[in-house]
Amino acid sequence: MPPTLNYPDLAAPAGWTYVRQGSLIRLAPPGVSHASATTVILVSPLLPRHEKLPPPAELIAMAVTVEEKSGLHVSRRLGPFPTKTETGLAGVYFEIWAFPSPNRPEEHRLYVLFADESFYYGINYVATTATFAEQETVFWATARSLQPFRPDSAAPHPAKADAATAKTPGPAGGNGVPGPARSVHLDIPPTGYEE
Repeated sequence: MPPTLNYPDLAAPAGWTYVRQGSLIRLAPPGVSHASATTVILVSPLLPRHEKLPPPAELIAMAVTVEEKSGLHVSRRLGPFPTKTETGLAGVYFEIWAFPSPNRPEEHRLYVLFADESFYYGINYVATTATFAEQETVFWATARSLQPFRPDSAAPHPAKADAATAKTPGPAGGNGVPGPARSVHLDIPPTGYEE
C-alpha cells in the first residue's frame, strides 16, 4: 500500500520522495534526484474559496498566463476538461505543452484543480514531453486519491507525532489555512533537500 500524505490528504505514489518548494510539495519518482527529475508531481496548498475567487478553469488559465509572462512559452493548450476524485470532488484540468526556457526541452504538463464548497485543491504533473507517458497513470491515481479537507487531517499522525517525523507548516498554520500552527506528518521518505 502506498504511503499517504495526511494533508494534503492523498495517496502518495510508493517510493516517491518529496521536497518542499515554498508552499508546494514536489514529488519525484523512485531512484531519481529532485535536481535531475524529468517527471514531478506538484501538490499545492489548500486555497480557501471566497466570493472574488474565479472558478477553477479560469484560475488555471490565469496561472498559466502568469507563467507565460515569466518566460514560459506555451506551444499548445487543451482544456478545460472535467475530472473527479474517488471521493467525488469535481474538478477541471488543462493539458499544456510548453518550453520553460529556450535551452530546455519541451514539457508536457497537466494543471488540475478540484473544488468543494470551501476549498480549491491543486495538483500538477510536469514532465518532459519525452517522459510524460512514463508516470501519467501514477499522477492520475495520486490526483484522484485526493480527499476533501477535514480539520483532523492536518493533525499529526497519532502513532508518529514526534519531532523526528513531524513537519511544521508556516505561521499561517497548515498550508495557508488561517489558525494555529499545526504539525503535518508525511509518510513518504524525505530526500534530505527539505527546507
